[in-house]
Amino acid sequence: MRHFRLSAFMALMMWALNCLAQSDQGVARLPTGLRIPATLQANLSSQKARVGDPIKLDVFSAVHGKDGKIVIPAHATLTGVITQVVPFHGEAQPAVLSFAVQSAEWKGGGGSLDAAVFGVLALTDFRKPGANKAMGAKEEYQLEQTLRGYAAQGEMVEDVPAATLRHQDSVDIVDYRDPNWIPGAAAVRDPKVEPMKATAKVMELKLSTEAKARTFFTSAKHDVELPKEYLVVLLNGMKVVQ
Repeated sequence: MRHFRLSAFMALMMWALNCLAQSDQGVARLPTGLRIPATLQANLSSQKARVGDPIKLDVFSAVHGKDGKIVIPAHATLTGVITQVVPFHGEAQPAVLSFAVQSAEWKGGGGSLDAAVFGVLALTDFRKPGANKAMGAKEEYQLEQTLRGYAAQGEMVEDVPAATLRHQDSVDIVDYRDPNWIPGAAAVRDPKVEPMKATAKVMELKLSTEAKARTFFTSAKHDVELPKEYLVVLLNGMKVVQ
């Protein structure tokens, strides 16, 4: 009887492992090196978030592979988790917030990711001179965003001007509203009318040596607050910088 139970248990374990293997095989791993512009589907705060909290993002522009073919369509849903949180408690304990994305899903497809935040929407437009700048829904969205990354060197990511960590260890995130603006308060300057001018550094995006984080948002003045529809650039397969 004992031998029968052991055999039945081993058979059950083999069946479970086989199911897991088949499940893993059914989820395609998306190519390393993909740069994915995406917007948050909800507000994130270092005061309220907890490690392990699920998050979702919406892919802002279709993501292309090296062959020019679309790998992830626009408006695909990305799913991830909060990987690091430190609430703000004075200058002795700056606020920290980090998240990573594990999967992408869209109608008729999907795949697994291992993506960390690599950059944010840039204050400067890095398009080449003469590039088409026709105003559409995406351009309107970008114009309305007041939290921008400031970097001397940036790059275009799927036609989105991005301040990234490619050439620097950190990116300042600035706000060009009133200098006395407090995170969460309404804008007092209309970005469609007033010239774009950085008035205050709100937080930073930095490289991390921690494997779970890889990068993180931080502020030494207040909690990190990332608003709904905030645009980030994710890098799939991003490695830890030692």
